Amino acid sequence: MLQFLSDFWYSATTASSSPEIWLVTLMAIIWSSLVFYSKGWRILRFAITLVHEAGHALAALCTGKRVSAINLRFDTSGETWSSEEKSFFRKFSGISRLSNIITAFNGYVAASIYGLFGVVLINLGYPIFFIIVSFIASILILIKIRNFFGFIIMLATLAIMIVLSYYLFFVLEFVALAIAIFLLIGGVKPILELWQTLNHKEDENKSDAERLQELTFIPIRIWIILFLTVSIAALLLSGMLLTEMIYLPGLLST
Repeated sequence: MLQFLSDFWYSATTASSSPEIWLVTLMAIIWSSLVFYSKGWRILRFAITLVHEAGHALAALCTGKRVSAINLRFDTSGETWSSEEKSFFRKFSGISRLSNIITAFNGYVAASIYGLFGVVLINLGYPIFFIIVSFIASILILIKIRNFFGFIIMLATLAIMIVLSYYLFFVLEFVALAIAIFLLIGGVKPILELWQTLNHKEDENKSDAERLQELTFIPIRIWIILFLTVSIAALLLSGMLLTEMIYLPGLLST
């Protein structure tokens, strides 16, 4: 075990080469097919929902809120509860409203932003750090899960990551790339679905765009366009990083 941890840390802290363009292209094609043209999206969407709720939780914490619970449901929806009970900002209505806006906005764009974060680490040569951050984040989310189905989903996620890290250590760089590209492509699909459901919404639960409209009086469609703009921008920037049109180690060394 000690040898494994030593090898793992050495690989995580040693810069690796960038992925081949053909591999990036192949992964993008495969994930696009699974996300947009496959029934497998029903299962893959759980991962996007997980990151979506984590985005809400992180935004809440960063704006002075306390996250009390996260739920992941069988229908691939989720919910995050946060409050300002112990927050210094609750005394200031303007800042409190801004906190609510940031928290609501950060759900639909979370997968794309996190995917971009992974691509940045890959471009820098440290893809395994992306796996480490994902593992730590999964543990923190597990602590806040308050329903049985969500608990099972998180345990399965952690189990898969542990198995991959221990038994398939040599492919972790490949796994990091696959996760990042999936999040970037998969992050766009729920936004498009949200747009499509505007005219025939049956769910009584309010979407993030509806909450944002209540907080700002800006129309729902504008918020969805903003979600989509951020996600596509992250996708394009990631493409430039993965093809080394932008090479961060070179920029940082100058």
